[in-house]
Amino acid sequence: MRKNVHRASEYGFGGNVFHKFTRQSLKANRTRTLVTVVGIILSMALFTVVMEGIYSGLQFLISVAVESSGNWQGSSVGVTSSQLHDLSKEDEVDRVAYWQQIGWAEIGSENEYKPYLLIVSISDHFSDLVSVRLESGRMPEHENEIILPTHLQSNGGVSYQIGDTLTLDVGKRMAEGVECSAQMPYDTQVPEYIAEGTAKTYTVVGMYQETQGVCHTAIHRSV
Repeated sequence: MRKNVHRASEYGFGGNVFHKFTRQSLKANRTRTLVTVVGIILSMALFTVVMEGIYSGLQFLISVAVESSGNWQGSSVGVTSSQLHDLSKEDEVDRVAYWQQIGWAEIGSENEYKPYLLIVSISDHFSDLVSVRLESGRMPEHENEIILPTHLQSNGGVSYQIGDTLTLDVGKRMAEGVECSAQMPYDTQVPEYIAEGTAKTYTVVGMYQETQGVCHTAIHRSV
């Protein structure tokens, strides 16, 4: 039995035969061995470059998305105060921000498809999650402060400057007896009007870059 075990080890059945064969091959073919090693190094370097390129590309796309839309990962429409409170307590939710529709007002826009200004209020740290790109001025800090979109002047022909005060008759946007949502574009063929208007006065503290939407939107700070 010992003799058989010795023979097995001698012929490499214990694994040594592969090591011996590899060493002998490397010594006998030094040039090929060098080329193989260099090839492996170059392959790994190329793999690293490709993976770094993919990672950099993904990071760039993420940065573009955060810049254009914000750092949020989910949204919901028509949430009540109690639902918002419950949502903020969820373990899976890190941060919560919201905006609330205050009302609509005639603004004297020259764009017949965007005759109104939609006024919304935002919560604390809203701009940390949702992209609000200020062109000038600052974010509103009080309920009577407001920022206007630069698109209001370039697209609607309505010009306001930082420090200006405007008084608006803010109410519900109605069409054929039905209240219109912010997602509903203005239809020149359907008569609309502002109902239950209330006079509100705001001071312009900033201008922001608004994306192309169905209406001009002004932002102020919720209380």
